[in-house]
Amino acid sequence: MPLAIRSLLLDNGVPTSDVPRLLPRMVELLPERLAAHREDLRQQGVLMRGAVSALKAVHEQPLYVPTVVTGNLKPNAQLKLEAFGLDAFLDTEIGGYSSDDEHRPSLVAVAQKRAQAKLGTAFTSTNTVIIGDSLEDVRTGIEGGLR
Repeated sequence: MPLAIRSLLLDNGVPTSDVPRLLPRMVELLPERLAAHREDLRQQGVLMRGAVSALKAVHEQPLYVPTVVTGNLKPNAQLKLEAFGLDAFLDTEIGGYSSDDEHRPSLVAVAQKRAQAKLGTAFTSTNTVIIGDSLEDVRTGIEGGLR
């Protein structure tokens, strides 16, 4: 289960023994709750300068397959990407999400396997690159075996 949700529960005083029972319900409810705030996200969220042009540049390269590896649940990631029009530049079907595995570096292999299944091409450390905006993204790439 996603570490962020586990942390959210613990940080709000939920006893550790109750977390396993509550996690599935949280995973179910969070996308619904976030979707209810879609417009707030659009109006108050911050899109990093250059994000659209960077994603567009990668998307336009015929040999590149841009996707996402994120600590977000898949529905939350898709909602956030859609809010800023970034989903148009990514293949979110083949991404890796915290709903797949709580250990972010493991999501690299998840995305590579999905890409291989969809495209029939092996994705390895020699042809996969992580581009991120945080130290956690750097750690994910390195621990996931990438540049």
